[in-house]
Amino acid sequence: MESHSSTTKYPDYPLAVGDVLKQLETARVFVPDPAEVSGYLVRYPDVMPAIIEAVEEVRDRLPEAHLVLSLYHDAEFDHVHLALYVRLPHYTDELLRQIEEIDECYLPMLTGTRGWFVVTTDFWEPCQG
Repeated sequence: MESHSSTTKYPDYPLAVGDVLKQLETARVFVPDPAEVSGYLVRYPDVMPAIIEAVEEVRDRLPEAHLVLSLYHDAEFDHVHLALYVRLPHYTDELLRQIEEIDECYLPMLTGTRGWFVVTTDFWEPCQG
């Protein structure tokens, strides 16, 4: 297995994995398993710009949100992708509409990418990791 540095640069992607993790930390995004997320980003660096855009959009529209970025494992389809979970102290009927509006900002950036990423909610309390 190849060893990858978390700051490996990709010619088509000016962002480095380490830089993205630092940006996420600055944006107050909790990453429960940084090694797992880093591994996904090393394998699929093409999703990094979309993640940064989505985080910025969520922070602009839902500044009170607790954000958690983790790898989602879909056992039924043997598929994994990154998910940014939006957790709020109080949920309203508007949240799903707001997430759909956020989707419109970053989903076009995923066209033609090998990796995948979604913004969603699990309706958990903000303190749950």
